[in-house]
Amino acid sequence: MRLSKALILLSTALICSAFARANDSELVIYYEDNFRPYTYTENGNASGINTVMIRTACEAAGVACKFVAMPWSRAMATVFKNPKGSVLSASRNSAREHFFKWVGPVMSGETMYFKLKSRDDIVIEKTEDVLNYSIGVPRNDIYESVLLARGFRHGENLLQTTSKIDAIRLFLVGRLDLMIASEFSLPAALAQFDRSISEVEAVAWLRTPELKGNYLAVNSAVSNEVISSLNKALIKYRKTVEFNELLNRHRQSKIKPPAF
Repeated sequence: MRLSKALILLSTALICSAFARANDSELVIYYEDNFRPYTYTENGNASGINTVMIRTACEAAGVACKFVAMPWSRAMATVFKNPKGSVLSASRNSAREHFFKWVGPVMSGETMYFKLKSRDDIVIEKTEDVLNYSIGVPRNDIYESVLLARGFRHGENLLQTTSKIDAIRLFLVGRLDLMIASEFSLPAALAQFDRSISEVEAVAWLRTPELKGNYLAVNSAVSNEVISSLNKALIKYRKTVEFNELLNRHRQSKIKPPAF
């Protein structure tokens, strides 16, 4: 009887251990559904460069990944409540470093300030001149802190918007003077309003050495083994023909870079 009981306890422990390992190989990925070309929803499915990169890494690493569209602020709040949660795409910096485990980098681009070509009243002769004009950024977006650090002020020249889309819309109708985007993200952002890059002009670089690129930011409860497996799979994928084809599908026309 004692042996039988011991075997039962051992079997139960093994089952629980196996369940825990299986459960550990699951992730819920919260993503913005309008951050083209990196993450977005198309025909009801998660899509975009970074979505494909992470989905491919999940499949190669044997991690069951569920993609859930969610506004950025809510995603950042929810990820801390879900021990299997993660956020795509999240800029990595020193302030966020110890709150997450990181998979990546995925794709990002160098950021620039843009104005409408039709706005002759906006004159930028040096980078600091951008502070003479208004700009919008989503509340709690990483670029809110970046712009504040460079001299923008809430209630003066920095408007907190509800989303990236809202900031672009206000820029296009002239209620904001400037917008920020990368060469990668700008064409897709404007296309949502049937506008093109021919209507805008890059006026200055927004250099961000404090940011380390876009990543999948993962709840710290997820095991190091899962993080390591995903990173190894992602590194391997970036060396493939399929990855280059993915980038080429989303690559847009060149934007004339600013002088400073």
